[in-house]
Amino acid sequence: MDGLKGARRVTVPAMITAVSLLLMVASGMMDTGQLGTLVLLSLLPMILLTEGAWLPAAASYGATLACGLILVPDKVMVIAYALFFGCFGFAWQALQRLSRPWLRVLLAWLGFNIVWSLGLFWARGLWSQMPYLWVFLAGQPAFFLYDYLFGACVRYYRTHLAARIGRLGRRG
Repeated sequence: MDGLKGARRVTVPAMITAVSLLLMVASGMMDTGQLGTLVLLSLLPMILLTEGAWLPAAASYGATLACGLILVPDKVMVIAYALFFGCFGFAWQALQRLSRPWLRVLLAWLGFNIVWSLGLFWARGLWSQMPYLWVFLAGQPAFFLYDYLFGACVRYYRTHLAARIGRLGRRG
């Protein structure tokens, strides 16, 4: 069931798309902070997914991706958003329906490793250069931290921000 009603059904995804694109363009022009921006970008569609608006979230993801490919000079950042960070919220939300927490984490971890392996293989030739193997291995604990913090941010949104944002939307 789609939790967004009326004008909010169009404006909230449009605002999330605009903020996502602005963050992506600004971060693409800078030399540092791109990974932090990608983490933040992965949380923005989750606002729509938490409200039960899967189709608007998918439209926002697609629009951000399409505009990012056109406007962002650093295409590696856009590809990272396309392959993992933009999709993670959808996968995370779908995996929440599983009853066993260890199975959710295992499936998310396997998906992460598949995407990471493909990305490193396409970008640099995964196993041809030794430093990238160390980056791959270092990414494993980083994923578990990211997964935990992503869930904590979603829980914080649900318990503290969702009601406040809803009240603000009903005032106008």
